[in-house]
Amino acid sequence: MAGALEKLHRERKRKAEMEIALRHLENHVPWAGKKRILEFGSGGGYQIPYLRRLGDVVASDIYQSGISPDGFDFVLCDIRKAPFDSGSFDLVFANHVLEHIPDVMNAFSELRRIGKDGCIYAFTVPTNVWLWLSLPAQVYNGARKLFNMNPARRNAVKVRADTVEIKTWRRFLPRGHGWQKGFFDCMESFRVESWRSLFEQNGFKVIEAAPLLLYSPSEFPVIPTTRFFAEKGIYSSAIFIMRKQAA
Repeated sequence: MAGALEKLHRERKRKAEMEIALRHLENHVPWAGKKRILEFGSGGGYQIPYLRRLGDVVASDIYQSGISPDGFDFVLCDIRKAPFDSGSFDLVFANHVLEHIPDVMNAFSELRRIGKDGCIYAFTVPTNVWLWLSLPAQVYNGARKLFNMNPARRNAVKVRADTVEIKTWRRFLPRGHGWQKGFFDCMESFRVESWRSLFEQNGFKVIEAAPLLLYSPSEFPVIPTTRFFAEKGIYSSAIFIMRKQAA
């Protein structure tokens, strides 16, 4: 039952987030006819039906997660070594992907290369508010993993006079997200201004940075998913819409 509720929460959150993101994106792509769109890190393809409202979609990821390429192309690749010609796309999109790329500067270099002159780049990203709200879910997930651990392994955890089995207790310590494991380093990099600086330092000009939703992880949703607080400046996710900086 818990798994079904978690899935339902995640699906509702994704739907609401993509609908808002698409409205922002439509303000910057007033083109007529079909244009070529790349979504990298497409996962199971949830965002593709939304993106197809704007043009022809090429989806890509480092693995194929049950995605069925119906009405779009799928390319198995690492975006840091993109197998696309220079100037291939009118729009490049990614949904909560950048925080999972450790050497993201290489990805940015490739993304600038494969975008046409005037290409729009749209990335949704988590904020430090989301990371704070993830703490109850982190504790919950740690406890769930410990409870589901093989009893022999659980019994092998020894408490000694001067130390505790670190690998076990580490489950309950605050952690970062994606490639950045340190909680406080991640908090800093997830600030909206930190994201803006990262993009601007890597050759992009931000034309809009907008809040999306306030929510917590679906495993332990301590608050309801809401647009109201996001509009007041407290939000878990944001969308950055950009172009390449002039050379």
